[in-house]
Amino acid sequence: MKAGVWQNRKPFVFRKAWAVLLLSALWAGGCNFSPDLTISYEFQSSPESVAHLKNAYARKDAISYRSYMFYVHALRVLRPNWPPAENALLFPPGSVTDDEGAYDPGTGKPGCWTNESGMGVTYDFFCGKTIDSPPQPPVGSYRVQVGADSSWSIPLAESRLVQGIEGVYVPLPKFLVDGAGIVNALEWTWWLKDNGAWREAATAELQHEVRYAYMEIGLDDDSRIYSDLSTAPSGSLPFAGDIPFARVNWLRMGDSDSKGYNYGFEWR
Repeated sequence: MKAGVWQNRKPFVFRKAWAVLLLSALWAGGCNFSPDLTISYEFQSSPESVAHLKNAYARKDAISYRSYMFYVHALRVLRPNWPPAENALLFPPGSVTDDEGAYDPGTGKPGCWTNESGMGVTYDFFCGKTIDSPPQPPVGSYRVQVGADSSWSIPLAESRLVQGIEGVYVPLPKFLVDGAGIVNALEWTWWLKDNGAWREAATAELQHEVRYAYMEIGLDDDSRIYSDLSTAPSGSLPFAGDIPFARVNWLRMGDSDSKGYNYGFEWR
C-alpha cells in the first residue's frame, strides 16, 4: 500500500458519492443532475483520545454512537458558482432536533461546511451536533435551497436505526511511533459486536461487507493526511516523511457497508 500523502479533501465516502452521482446522471440520459443526499452515522471515542493511540490499539469499550449527519453533493453543471455553507439550507421531510433547536419542512438547517472540487460541491449539515430526535433519519423528500435561485427535492427511500455499536464494523487503529516521536505507520483491525460479544472480523467477511474504507488525519496546522483503505480492510499504512506524533490533532476512519450505509469514527 502507498504511504499517506498530504491532501485537503473529504474522505473516500464522498469520492464514492461523486461517482454514484455522475453515473446516475449518465444513466438517465445525461440530463438528471439532481444533488445526492448521504447520511453518515457517527461514532466517537470517549474518554479515550487520539493521544491514547500511540503504540496502542483503540479500546472497543470506549467507542459509542453519537448521532447522524447529512451531506449533499451537487455536480458543477448545476450552477457555475456555489455559495458558502451558510447560504445552503436543508429542509427535512419531518422534524429533526439537535442541540441548537428543531428543524422541520418549514425551517431549514443552514450548512456548516463546504468542500468544492472540480466536479462540484459538498455541503455538510449538522456538523459535530448531536441530533436528539428522531433516532432514525426521517424518510421522504428533502429539499435543498442554495442561495435565492436554486432549489431541489431529494428523495430518501430508506434509512436505518442505529442505537449502539451492535452490528457495525468498527476500526481499531493505532499509531506506530518510534523513539524520536515520529509516526512510522498506522495499523488497524476491524471488529464486530455480534449478539453482545466482540469478535475480530475475518478477511473474507470484510471483503464482502466493507465496500469502502478510508482514514484521515488532522494535523496542528489544519493540513490533512488522507488515504483510501478500500483495498486493505485490515493492515498497516506506512508514512512518508517525518511527522511527529505530537502534531496529530485527530484521526477519522470510516466505511460504507454492503447495504450502502456510511459510518464515521473519530478520535480527538
